[in-house]
Amino acid sequence: MRKNYPNDYQATLSTNSRGKVVEKYVYKGDYFALEPEELWKKSRIPAAAGAALLAAVYFLTGFTGGESGRLWYVVLPYMAGMLPAAFLAAGAWRVLRAPWRMKREEKDHSWLRLRSMTALLTACSGLTFIGQAIFLVFAKNRPTTEWIFFLLQAVILTGCCIYMRWIVEKCRKIGKISADSCSP
Repeated sequence: MRKNYPNDYQATLSTNSRGKVVEKYVYKGDYFALEPEELWKKSRIPAAAGAALLAAVYFLTGFTGGESGRLWYVVLPYMAGMLPAAFLAAGAWRVLRAPWRMKREEKDHSWLRLRSMTALLTACSGLTFIGQAIFLVFAKNRPTTEWIFFLLQAVILTGCCIYMRWIVEKCRKIGKISADSCSP
């Protein structure tokens, strides 16, 4: 079994039409939901759109091109933020596809991924912002592209903070749901 959550699955053996013994895995773990269901319906599109927008702006910020793009204290945190931005975009896609009644894996790879990757992206964006601010203080000339990069990092940092507060609030409302509401 290759599942990341082996305790949530139970293996059952059965024979197929050819007489071969086949092992099937049945989910026996807890189900989770963002309750009430209306909140889930209202929240998933804004959650996915916000995450995708943050990731896209973060990626596009790198195309401003400037002298600070050659300094390790600006580039290193920016490049480190590419991974959380990519996982944030993946989490946005998973939130759109996740059902209301989620298995533990679906919950972890959608809503909780948005929360954790937003925190990492906030940290990387904050470090990039600080590095760019240091560059602007000590730079001899300050081209417009440097200011654009600085302002975009400020926008991303602010957006991450606002989105983080919103997504944490939604994640707190995800809870186990009763067995009666789990019937398909």
